[in-house]
Amino acid sequence: MISTLSISGNDFSMSTAALKVMSSDRTTFLYYAVYTNYEWYNQKPSWRLGKDGITVNWDNSLLYYMANSFYCKNYYQTSGTKYTYSNTSTPDEVNQGGIGITFDLHNDEMTYLSGTVFFRLSSDQYGSGRSTTINSVYAHSLISIPTLSVGFSGFGVAFSQSAGRDFSSSSDTIYLG
Repeated sequence: MISTLSISGNDFSMSTAALKVMSSDRTTFLYYAVYTNYEWYNQKPSWRLGKDGITVNWDNSLLYYMANSFYCKNYYQTSGTKYTYSNTSTPDEVNQGGIGITFDLHNDEMTYLSGTVFFRLSSDQYGSGRSTTINSVYAHSLISIPTLSVGFSGFGVAFSQSAGRDFSSSSDTIYLG
């Protein structure tokens, strides 16, 4: 049995934003710059032996992923200074409805772990009056064996794990209208 717990807002925050990018003359829509940011507070999480991950999903009938636009950067802060501990320009999974990345949090004395996932979405239907949402999910593995993985689901990309494993999660949804 897989159980899911919510990550406490006292320990963690996550936000997703989509910035509309227009041409220099402001007449042509180019793309949405999508950012999902996360931050663990006060030396959390206490469990860091598994992999964590972020998936972001959207309606692929309205928006499409712009190839080679992905970037994920993870940070730690210690003694008041922020350092990059990993970055990648290749997601674990991507399709025209979702993107996903997994990463290690490391089991050490790093504090205030944080990170940003960035990519671009465009649309052939911009300005058509249609609205949609972009949904982000952060999953934190609560297991000693890193079995959290990212895979395809009926709608976009989702996390999967071995039966009997637990994880906690947080999610965010933004509205594009």
